[in-house]
Amino acid sequence: FVPQQALASPWLDAGAPQVGQRVVYCSDPTLAGIVKFVGATDFSEGEWVGLALDKPRGKHDGTVKGRQYFDCPQEHGLFMRAKVLLPENVFKISEESAEQTAS
Repeated sequence: FVPQQALASPWLDAGAPQVGQRVVYCSDPTLAGIVKFVGATDFSEGEWVGLALDKPRGKHDGTVKGRQYFDCPQEHGLFMRAKVLLPENVFKISEESAEQTAS
């Protein structure tokens, strides 16, 4: 469970995700990892967040179309938009709140 306000703008108070920060995908909290890259890419317009996932559920090793954006084990790298990610500490707080409300 993730509060609706967290989904609307998870980075509103914290700014953009930072390299080294742990994040989770808001639609699947088992998809988690460390931010390794934030910025523009050659493969698509806009700002992207490059993740080194905890588990081999990614698409690459940080290299896309011959350009290395970051380094991680094969199948651990994934690019996502910041708007679909939550800082891990915010997600854990949301989970704990939901559990207390359900009790």
